[in-house]
Amino acid sequence: MDRSSAFDAVKADIAKGNTADAGPRILMIASENPGDTIVLLTCASLLTAVGLSAERAEVVSMIAGNPPKDPGLRLEVSAGLRGLGEFGAALKLLEGLPDDDAVARERMEDLYGLNDFAGAHAAYSVIKNPKAGDEIRCIDIMCSLKDFKGADAESIAMLAGAPDDYDVLRCRCSVLLRSGRQKEAERFVKDYLKKDKKSADANALASYFLYMCNKVSAAGGYASKAVQTDGRHVGAMEILALCLVEKGKPKEARIVAGAINEIVPGHPAVVRIIESCRE
Repeated sequence: MDRSSAFDAVKADIAKGNTADAGPRILMIASENPGDTIVLLTCASLLTAVGLSAERAEVVSMIAGNPPKDPGLRLEVSAGLRGLGEFGAALKLLEGLPDDDAVARERMEDLYGLNDFAGAHAAYSVIKNPKAGDEIRCIDIMCSLKDFKGADAESIAMLAGAPDDYDVLRCRCSVLLRSGRQKEAERFVKDYLKKDKKSADANALASYFLYMCNKVSAAGGYASKAVQTDGRHVGAMEILALCLVEKGKPKEARIVAGAINEIVPGHPAVVRIIESCRE
């Protein structure tokens, strides 16, 4: 079986929840392609999806031991490792790269993942032309540094510029919750839900709020509605998976994680779901 067919076969089994022999099969692909960093990264991603952290660490060591020399590929692999929660290894790969916006962005994300919030904020300040995702991360950093006043002002400004962007809506809800303003967050979510109760974004936002308030059954219900409307809504899929874990259904949650990995390979939600399955 060639490499592409081997990958397809493993992915198909993971999607069905058949993961018993996934580890050895993925490690076999990795061992046959020790110099192909992208193949190794794909293997690490699949091992993450099935919750095999020790095997993933083995593949990550292979990548770290033979990092790509091309700066563009090195940055791509660093971003991939960061998506898998390998923040230290990802940060190491950034060493020696030119300090442009793309590198500063990855450094910010890595430092945030390592809970170095002051360092992450310093990295954000280096970004000359921040994107919406950078600004949202900066707001997260402000909350982590207890700068709720700054986070509040920034999230309001972002919302004014993108009132129907799910990530911005979730960011605003997060700021309200993290600053202890749950009633305001509830009103914010209800007002948006009233605009269109069938909207995937509105239902996903409601599911996020309810999950953060430990209302798992209700959160799962809204997440299901969102996914029924938009089967590729990663935000809703993540909450749905986390609710499945809370209900004692880790196998089903891993299937959702695998589906997310198919939509956006290496998405950080996959790691969060798998880590939740192990708790």
